[in-house]
Amino acid sequence: MMLAKDLVLEDVVKIDVQKDILDALFTMFTAHQYILPVFSESKFVGILGMSHYARVLQDLQRKPESIHISEIMDSKITSVSPTADVKQVMDKLCERGVYGIPVTSGHDFLGIIRRQDLLKNFLHLIKGRFKVMDVMSYHITTSSIHDPIESVVKKAVVGGARRIVILNYDKVEGIITFKDLVNILLAEKVDLSQMSVKDILTPNQLTISKLDDAKKAGDMMLEWDVGGVPVVDKTLEGIVRDKDLIQRIRLLL
Repeated sequence: MMLAKDLVLEDVVKIDVQKDILDALFTMFTAHQYILPVFSESKFVGILGMSHYARVLQDLQRKPESIHISEIMDSKITSVSPTADVKQVMDKLCERGVYGIPVTSGHDFLGIIRRQDLLKNFLHLIKGRFKVMDVMSYHITTSSIHDPIESVVKKAVVGGARRIVILNYDKVEGIITFKDLVNILLAEKVDLSQMSVKDILTPNQLTISKLDDAKKAGDMMLEWDVGGVPVVDKTLEGIVRDKDLIQRIRLLL
């Protein structure tokens, strides 16, 4: 059985607890690393991920540069030991709903394990075993491409939707995630009342059929760096997420 130490990404970008959230956002997007270990001097004190920005999106009247990382980070750190088996890692990643999980030994931070690391190493196990319809989720949050951004933010923040499928009538135009919403914070002036979904959506008709092999969905996620793919057969039927694939992979280990 592969252990956490075999999968850990050691060369990760870190951030200081005294930085503000704009610093964190720029770091995340520059490094393409959507989970940041937070340090106070040399001490590992927390984790900052995209989902932690939800409380910032609730109050866009406050300037992002006035909000320190310490206000929104997760200081109750859930981590795994380097000797944890892969099943434990998968359980905690799916349970927490995060992009990655820290690997620690005592008080020492060793690195992180990301969802894509698990897919890269174990996706081959589900080839030919499951179709998309066997793993997909039928619970989908949708918005129209003409909806105001405010309504999408509400669905993400209040409703807890991590991925919102955007429709133009019955046609899938793309997905809006926390990554897209936090980009709003990088703008110098934000007036949500004047913005609609189409103002921030990068059109991407990336879809998959429910009859396709589930491995194909994982390959698409890795290639396009996305965490979910809408399932479409004439109309939108569901979504397959990296979490869904990891849960199935776990059963095969």
